[in-house]
Amino acid sequence: MVMFAPGGLASLIMMNLQMARWRKLGRLLPAYAALLGAGSAVLVVAFALIEMVYHRQLGGSAGAMLLFLGLQLDTSSARSWLGAFGLLIAAGLVFRPVLRRFSVQWNAAQHEIEQALQSEGGLP
Repeated sequence: MVMFAPGGLASLIMMNLQMARWRKLGRLLPAYAALLGAGSAVLVVAFALIEMVYHRQLGGSAGAMLLFLGLQLDTSSARSWLGAFGLLIAAGLVFRPVLRRFSVQWNAAQHEIEQALQSEGGLP
């Protein structure tokens, strides 16, 4: 969070409001959707791993099988663990270029706003 928004959540909201005021937010919506999709995939797999660890810490009192989002995960099987870690790596590898593309588009829009402010010296 500190890297992306040193001012916290309020600064994220203000930056997006500035994009909306300058009518740049609309062109960022597809990038936001891609970011949401890729980020959600990372989070779901991370949550599955967290649930698997938690289930193992309980000592498997409920058995080795864990039901997560309708999927049966066997916490005693290396296959489930390797599969989850593999999916996490794959989702992360998809997320990184999506984040880079979003960053490029965001920075381009920011640059346009800065240029407009310097040349016109005013609001949109």
